[in-house]
Amino acid sequence: MARAAADHNGRRRGKGGRRGSEGLDEFLEGLDGRVRTVLEALRARVQELPDVQEGIKYDRMGAEWTPTAYAGDRQIYHVHIKGGMHGVMTVSADEAPAFLAASIPEDLKQAITRGRSRARTWLSVPLKSVRDVTAFMKMVEVKHRLLSEESSPRRRGARAARSGRAGGVTRALKQYYFCYFAAVGLIEPFLTLYWRQLGLSGPQIGVLYSVTPATAIVAPWVLGYLADRTRRQWELLLATSLVSAVLFAVLAWPAGFWPIFALIIPYAVAKTPLLPFVNSLTFAHLAHDRSAYGRLRVWGSVGYIVTAVVLGSLMERATTGIIFLGGAVAYLGCTVIALRMRPSERQRTEGGVAPIAWQDLAAFRPLIPFFVGCLIIAASGGALRNFFGIDLTAKGGSTGLVGLSWAIGVAAEVIVMLQGPRLLSRFGARGLLLAGCLATAIRWTLYAVLTEPLLIVAVSPLHALTFASFYLGAIDHLEQQTPAALRTTGQGLFSAMTFGVGGTLGNLLSGWLFEPLGMPILYLVSAAIAVVGTAVLALSVSPAREVVGRPHAARTAGSLRP
Repeated sequence: MARAAADHNGRRRGKGGRRGSEGLDEFLEGLDGRVRTVLEALRARVQELPDVQEGIKYDRMGAEWTPTAYAGDRQIYHVHIKGGMHGVMTVSADEAPAFLAASIPEDLKQAITRGRSRARTWLSVPLKSVRDVTAFMKMVEVKHRLLSEESSPRRRGARAARSGRAGGVTRALKQYYFCYFAAVGLIEPFLTLYWRQLGLSGPQIGVLYSVTPATAIVAPWVLGYLADRTRRQWELLLATSLVSAVLFAVLAWPAGFWPIFALIIPYAVAKTPLLPFVNSLTFAHLAHDRSAYGRLRVWGSVGYIVTAVVLGSLMERATTGIIFLGGAVAYLGCTVIALRMRPSERQRTEGGVAPIAWQDLAAFRPLIPFFVGCLIIAASGGALRNFFGIDLTAKGGSTGLVGLSWAIGVAAEVIVMLQGPRLLSRFGARGLLLAGCLATAIRWTLYAVLTEPLLIVAVSPLHALTFASFYLGAIDHLEQQTPAALRTTGQGLFSAMTFGVGGTLGNLLSGWLFEPLGMPILYLVSAAIAVVGTAVLALSVSPAREVVGRPHAARTAGSLRP
């Protein structure tokens, strides 16, 4: 192996054209004749470019010689055999759409996988026939054209200007996620605690806290469809951010159930589409390089952690009404930041809305047990969402400890999300999904029996499994089992059923049971519900149908929170 590697290094340092051609010819001799002919043409096409050298790349793991074409120090493509023949092309984030838009067969386009190594993005095209190799040649031609365009001074100047604008939008997206989830970090741990201090009953708190997930079943779909149809995502993002700021500030004044209920409905309608809208702008900005999403989205978790900890400490010395001041400021920050996120005309005109083909929903019929299981798991968390802060303070914990507990859980969640691709490759979607479900039942049981506030906080890292592991496994299983053309619809159904219907039912049920049962029994009921959900998912998610060790849909730190 070392000798071969040394031979390889000598070839790269020497006059690589002659040696490289010998290695390439040797490599091609073992291929099917028809594919070999097309690859020979591909090599000839590459050699037509000035400043292009041919080298040999030695794959230590696969022990295969790999023909590789270079333009200067930039790799154009290479073809390798390692568990299957693939054409692999290194591209930049702004180049990727050009390749994916090339006139290649749709089924092959769906089979293209994307990856990222340090600062480089690559596209991998499976080469199983002459047609596939010919399509890959078309992508190489696109690469040649882009390389030629880059040599123009005018192109370089325009690219630098675009890079500057892109950097500004990237910073704005990070700041928007920070402010949006900073508001969530104020609301999720402390809002029900504030309502309890106003004297609202358990059922009333359950109803009020169910409004947002119930609205999330419909509002994002309707407003999202309107935004796509009119191509006004940015304008609607501005409007809903500003309306959320105003209505959340106004929520500080009413003290009774019905006035709060009347205000929280329009607030929920404005607030629930914010994350889908900004995600849409983010993916348009990333130009299909979705692997970069996690690096932007993680700033939302930072915002959540900061406000949960800081506000929890402030509430020990100030009125709980500070929730509304902080939330309004955070939403107002979202509005100001959104002013710098105006999309280009190209981004506005990309895509579009296809009519909803309701008959396509029949494709999800085999997944109904899976959706039901996810709904049950989400419903079991109603006690946590509604009454965790109330229960912890009743056991002697401070509001600062409440915020710290939520912050620890989200921090643990981020760690698992960032390790998502590795965990999915190691354990598979089913393994992560069931681990999250079992951890959910264990977590609710521990909350039922623990009475010491610090021990309760020590359970918080289980959130990494009860949400992150569950979420990663669920969306990856769904991606595997859903036709490519319906994957967006499938993810929308998953969110609506799990966080919408499941969240609403869980919040209502826990609100009704809180006072007659008390928190310990309510947590035990929640654990029993989680066990039922675990059983449903264990039976509905078959290990025989799972694909392990492939590039996963959840390769990024995705939507860490609905």
